[in-house]
Amino acid sequence: MAALLPPVFEWKRTSYNQKEVAEGVRLVFRDFESEYLRPAYLLDAFWDIVERQPKGYVHLVGPAGIGKTYVVRGLEREGPERDAPVLAYHILPGTLTDYRTFISELADRAREALGFRTQEAQSKVATRIELQEQFVEFLREFMRANRLDTLIVALDALDELPDPAPNAAAITDFLPSADQLPDGCFVLLTSREALRPQIRARVERLQQRGTHPTVTTARTTPALQGFTRLEVPPTALANQDLLRSYLHARLPEAFRTPEHVEAVLARCGGVFLYAFHFCSALAAGVFPDVAALPEGDQFYPAYLTRLRQRVGDVLFDTVYLPTLLFLAAAQQPVTLAQLSRWGLPHDRLHFAFLDLRDFLRVHRVRRWHESLADEDNEHRYEIAHEAFVRFIRDDTHLSAHWREAHAVIARLAHATHAGRWHEVDPDDDADLYDLRFVFPHLREAELTDIEIAIRRDEGYASACWAIGQTAYEKARYYLAADLFDRALAVYRYLITIEGRRELAYDLAAALGNKGTAPNSLGQLAEALTCYDEAIAICRQLVETEERRELANELAMALMNKGNALSDLGQLAEALTCYDEAIAIRRQLVETEERRELANELAMVLMNKGIAQEQLEQWQDAVDSFNEGIGWRERLVKSGMEHLTPSLIKGLRIRFDLYWQLAMWEAAAADVVKALTYAAPFLQSGSSPTPLAEEFTRFRARLHDLTNDERAQLYAALGEQAALVQEGMSLLPD
Repeated sequence: MAALLPPVFEWKRTSYNQKEVAEGVRLVFRDFESEYLRPAYLLDAFWDIVERQPKGYVHLVGPAGIGKTYVVRGLEREGPERDAPVLAYHILPGTLTDYRTFISELADRAREALGFRTQEAQSKVATRIELQEQFVEFLREFMRANRLDTLIVALDALDELPDPAPNAAAITDFLPSADQLPDGCFVLLTSREALRPQIRARVERLQQRGTHPTVTTARTTPALQGFTRLEVPPTALANQDLLRSYLHARLPEAFRTPEHVEAVLARCGGVFLYAFHFCSALAAGVFPDVAALPEGDQFYPAYLTRLRQRVGDVLFDTVYLPTLLFLAAAQQPVTLAQLSRWGLPHDRLHFAFLDLRDFLRVHRVRRWHESLADEDNEHRYEIAHEAFVRFIRDDTHLSAHWREAHAVIARLAHATHAGRWHEVDPDDDADLYDLRFVFPHLREAELTDIEIAIRRDEGYASACWAIGQTAYEKARYYLAADLFDRALAVYRYLITIEGRRELAYDLAAALGNKGTAPNSLGQLAEALTCYDEAIAICRQLVETEERRELANELAMALMNKGNALSDLGQLAEALTCYDEAIAIRRQLVETEERRELANELAMVLMNKGIAQEQLEQWQDAVDSFNEGIGWRERLVKSGMEHLTPSLIKGLRIRFDLYWQLAMWEAAAADVVKALTYAAPFLQSGSSPTPLAEEFTRFRARLHDLTNDERAQLYAALGEQAALVQEGMSLLPD
């Protein structure tokens, strides 16, 4: 066992395409609302365990298509009604098998589920024991902050997890023994019977640390222990009854006789997915009657054969099959225009979509992180069922055509943009798709020569970087992070493999930009990793290679790290970063007379003051605020009026500090200053939006004062009180 799960592993930074996560979950749950029929025999057994046990694991085991994932979705629906929120994670091949994606996405689920948040578990640790401690602490703090007596964590499809590489970790390595879980916390695991060796070993260890009876649907009362295994045999009477009820409700009316229902049920083999497909195929007329239906596990090849017979070889081979193959290869939902660009006949696609509708999901509204275009006029299409994509990948004949579809997409992207990546239009969905997904298509098609050519193309990295910044400015943070990662991959290749050391700063800058995206999403641990690497590179360039022109970039990376540490509550460490950034910028501004950097010096001084205030280092905070605001006042007076909003924001922050310290005369002075600097713009009736927003925030802060506090402020203002009351729209004393 020790050889399979060594106590120490090597942590490596990674990132992932969040759209793959979101799209994958939608694949799993196509038609949930219309097709879901509550599996009472499973859900009731699970809730019975929750009611009787203080905490523990439940392992739901059954064959593919039996409905395990729908059970998880059913729990998500019922959990809130029982005051038992469900944080569900659905594992699919690819990014979703990575433990770092799991941690990040689970934190996102927690943020979406309830109001009080907690920082995600930290995965950059030295041992698997620490991974488990981090996971338990995350769950405990989440339950405490939200006052939860019960929490369900569901990990769906463990059978999709590959064995981790040597010195790497798997999602299952986060799972502690049942006695280590917080009270009231239950973890539901679902899988087929067959698991990869290391994954199975981990699950068996969880079983061995408590008793582990097996519960089947044939028993009405499950055994109650720290680890309970719920088996779902397709032939179980409860499962057969559920499918029978589904068929009675969903079969075309002509086939809802007891005889037809039993005949279809026999072909389903107890698998819900086949029942769904049979109902849809009979309704569409693909099979004329129940007698023509194949056995469940032969449904996809039989369906495609029937489709070929209906439309003819030419139409099937030139339109229908290529449509399915290209959609199976697509990395996200795509438009008709994109399919046409890949060589499919546009005029025939509409008819093909009608016949293939049971295989497809149509998106009529573009999702936020899917595009940078402002208009959304085209529908997008994808394969609706992961099982069909898996069938194509596993079929010897179809998988070859599927790889060729990847090759067509990749070659076209390369031919269109090679040497011209800087011309990619971020508002053009097809261009953006090529930029983001050319590498996955190249890898599936095994086009290594083109992949290497693009990795050597600095223009590709520059385009990813530039469009990533556009995505960030439009608050498409997941998309920005994805594009920054693609830029980073190329810069790393050029530096480490091609020896292009002159691109080190580009790598550092891209890391800094990448850090801002997860930072904006609350993924602070990953942001810190990016900032640390950026700092190390910049320090090497500035201190060892004596590239002083990059000193401010080092200061920026240090400040960004300080901000992330501050958000994590690590204030002392944040101050260390701020102090070094301040020292660098003071040298640049005061000694080297780089006055254009004075506002950036003021920025880090204000951030330092905020951290000092949180540490109740009152006088130090006042000193930092005074210096930062002093610089901004001098800059505004020198003609840099565009900094007035930042100055007013700084005055509001310092006012809050003076308010806490009951320093009313100093607080009054800041109110007067804010009004003085804003007055010329307000009187002109054309104040810039940022200034108006900051002034409104300051005024709202004053309106929040109690009557006693307002009286003390007016007393400190003296003769200026009336002017402030008018300018700030305050009530008189």
